[in-house]
Amino acid sequence: MSATRFRHMLAVAVCLLLASAYRGFAQAPATAANGSSTAQVQRQSLASPRETLKTLYFATVAYDVRPDLLDEAIACLDLDVTRVSDRPESARLAIDLEQILRTLCVPVHSVPDKTDRDSVTVMDSEGFKITIGRGKDGLWRFDRDTADRWPRLASATCKPTGPA
Repeated sequence: MSATRFRHMLAVAVCLLLASAYRGFAQAPATAANGSSTAQVQRQSLASPRETLKTLYFATVAYDVRPDLLDEAIACLDLDVTRVSDRPESARLAIDLEQILRTLCVPVHSVPDKTDRDSVTVMDSEGFKITIGRGKDGLWRFDRDTADRWPRLASATCKPTGPA
């Protein structure tokens, strides 16, 4: 068995373990990420900046095993109505953001679990600014300004290094 295949199987096993440990997660699919849904599951998964980041990380890693988790990843984003109505685009944005955060090695514990502020900067260095804000519904999501910067962030974090 190749090392790559072993790592992939190990990642899937960890995702399944996390899915079973995080009981109740995504029992009801989240609806629009613009705050129109106040489902209990969404309230728990977006209750703090750290929970929002954990939800995005977990949902994007495990959605191939549990496709309903993609709705949870999308719910982490404060998207405008046009983007919310285009589910494939919303899903791509969620997956891209997770890829950016993983490439930049943003740890979950670097984001506060409790804060009195209305926004938290997850990262602000070298032209990368990623922010999670509290919405009118009290839930935390990656803000629209961050979403507007994703294409530039994605292209900058995915540039090949070394000789061509």
